[in-house]
Amino acid sequence: MHMSKIRLTLIVGALAVLLTACASSGPLVLSLADTQSGSGRNRADQFADASLFKLPDNVTYTLDAALPEFPSEMLSWSLTPAKESRAALERIALAINVPGEVVKHERNSFSIGVPENSNAGLWLWVDIGGGWWSYVSGLNSVGEENLMSTEDAIARTRNILAKAELPIVNYEFTALKNTRTTDVTGTLKMDGLRTNIAVRFTFGADGAVLQASGPLLDHVKALMYPVISAQDAAARLTNEMYASVRTSDMVRSAAIEPNGTISITGGELTLMQIVLNNRSSMLLPAYTFTNERGVVGTVLAVPDQYLSYGDSIVTGGVEPAPQPVGSTTTTTPAIVDPNPSVLSKETANALVGMSEAEATKVATGNKWLVRVAKRDGEDFMLTMDYVTNRVNFTVVAGVVTSVSIG
Repeated sequence: MHMSKIRLTLIVGALAVLLTACASSGPLVLSLADTQSGSGRNRADQFADASLFKLPDNVTYTLDAALPEFPSEMLSWSLTPAKESRAALERIALAINVPGEVVKHERNSFSIGVPENSNAGLWLWVDIGGGWWSYVSGLNSVGEENLMSTEDAIARTRNILAKAELPIVNYEFTALKNTRTTDVTGTLKMDGLRTNIAVRFTFGADGAVLQASGPLLDHVKALMYPVISAQDAAARLTNEMYASVRTSDMVRSAAIEPNGTISITGGELTLMQIVLNNRSSMLLPAYTFTNERGVVGTVLAVPDQYLSYGDSIVTGGVEPAPQPVGSTTTTTPAIVDPNPSVLSKETANALVGMSEAEATKVATGNKWLVRVAKRDGEDFMLTMDYVTNRVNFTVVAGVVTSVSIG
């Protein structure tokens, strides 16, 4: 009985320390790329016109409607490439009838069924920031006859994804039938919130798959972040550091008025993919603004004090300290916890998406102990003691995919 009381006291004490750690640690300051204009773009599409993702020049936005009250904070998500992405590419090829073997190219890209000097075929692009696949048939099977209905196109899309063993439960599917094709978009949703990540299929005559693309991503819950007002977010739409606006979307849906303004009449809280300077990827709170013609743009809703740009240090949930005159910043992102002896789950989650070597360097730099609990599906035998400043890594293909404390 005496030993039981001691054990219970130790458990309660450990929980108290952990709760104190969670309470004392705020959101991390995130080191972002200088532009978010291509956020959510399928990076496997090596032939996309980069100019389509640039913000239009000399445009102003006006918020011409009262929007509802939105929550003051939102959950973010850490994104990592799906496990066994190459095997997934083979399943996609089988599902859409693309013959051939997997060919590895430079810069972590793979293809199946790509003829020499051709844009056709199936591609996969993957790194620690994410994975994307893209297919171009090379066919000219368009026309007014024998086009699929929107309902049949959505059902066909779902069947193809299911055959490829790709997730569909978190996707909201819509379709549009025009005079030449039937287009399907499956928007990824997290906890009911839309993201700017999507699966897309274009069907031609007789149901032929002309083009298709989508993500190969896993996701884990990350940190809670405060959310700025819709009015403040709308003011960010002209700045590529915050906004994701495609010129093609502007021309099609959010028509520019003669005086160079775009009216915003609606908006919702969403999640926007961003890429950190350590090449990891996250979904952060955002606003997606609309008007009567459709989507105007998506813009980050995280306050400025949690964002930094360029080769800057990722710090704890405090204002970054000013750099002394003449000093330089490191090009290796690091997490600097204001109180490194107290480790929280939220802080440790920021290691997800880093290489094992980088995550180890960051953790030990913060005076945290490190051990690997699981590597490439193999579980390791661990001691049962609980250490409040120790992180346990799950590693897949050299990348930290999850962490725990203790």
